[in-house]
Amino acid sequence: MTTETMKTELTRLEKGFESFQENQEARLLMLEKKMGARPVSMVPEEGGVVATRDAPTTRKAFANFLRGAGAVKSLTAGDTPGSYLLPAVVQERIERALDESQTFRQIARHMTISSGSVEVIVDRDLPSVGWTSEVAERTETDPGQLARIKIDLHELYAKPKITQKILDDAAINVEDWIVDKVSQKMKQIEEQAFIVGDGEGKPRGFLTYEMGDVARFGRLQHIKTGEDGGFGEHGTDALFRLVDSLKTEYLSQAVWMMSRSALSAIRQLKDPATGQYLWQPSLSDHAPSTLMGYPVYVSDAMPALKKGTASASVAFGHFGEGYQIVERPQISMLRDPYSSKPFVEFYVSKRVGGDVINFEAIKVLKCEA
Repeated sequence: MTTETMKTELTRLEKGFESFQENQEARLLMLEKKMGARPVSMVPEEGGVVATRDAPTTRKAFANFLRGAGAVKSLTAGDTPGSYLLPAVVQERIERALDESQTFRQIARHMTISSGSVEVIVDRDLPSVGWTSEVAERTETDPGQLARIKIDLHELYAKPKITQKILDDAAINVEDWIVDKVSQKMKQIEEQAFIVGDGEGKPRGFLTYEMGDVARFGRLQHIKTGEDGGFGEHGTDALFRLVDSLKTEYLSQAVWMMSRSALSAIRQLKDPATGQYLWQPSLSDHAPSTLMGYPVYVSDAMPALKKGTASASVAFGHFGEGYQIVERPQISMLRDPYSSKPFVEFYVSKRVGGDVINFEAIKVLKCEA
């Protein structure tokens, strides 16, 4: 084969390859117009995150599932028949929204489990110890007592709905809508259960336990202000006594938890010794205000302070030591276009539980005569 012939063949092959590439790009553009533009996914890279045009299969399948179009074979089936587990990135967004917006989750202890319950071993009474000399007789000491607390998981759900017409609108980011609606509803229900839940089909709240002058297993210690629904003449003394009642080992991580109405009343209290207000505003947007030097967290799930009505509107302690939250990491979703026509309902569920595990780490201030 001569040199001229080889050049001619190479030129023909190059033109054929360019024509094939152009045809493939045209077909790809046509498919994108029919199915919508491919969503951008984020791929980790050294020094940051880089956007690519190749969306993960599960993310695309989830979008199709939300809109009721296409197969969802790449999604994992959930616990509820007909449901699917949300993609990991969507679950992380919901969990992050719950952690950031829910007060109690910020201060309590977390545990992730794969079963339907967990048993926590705690000390009811510590073993006794004693001093002895070199030749003295060593008598037997009390070994102490261990207790087993079983925390069951309960199903928490949200059921937002939207019309199919809106779902079909490509301009609507359905994923963002699901995350906002679900996290908004779940955070309100969770917070209430962790504080005042009765434990029947939901976590048990710490305020539902018996209270007395002394803390013991199954009972929280409380301090009374001397006035129903108020702090009375000795309200400041009650706050000091509440702080003093907590063991030194828990004080370094101790925080206040109270209702908005209780905070409004506390902001008016002054230290009788110095004349300064006990409550101090935060100097930063990222740090909470303080009461007697300890951070203050406000929750609408705490009982409101009402004049003439006894209430447990303020709590103080190391909640990370005293309260345990357990949950399964998976969040599942069931799409229901039939029950509430013309709306499409999304049944989103997760399993979560919670209970007190250390009754000495949490103290309660009762606005009571």
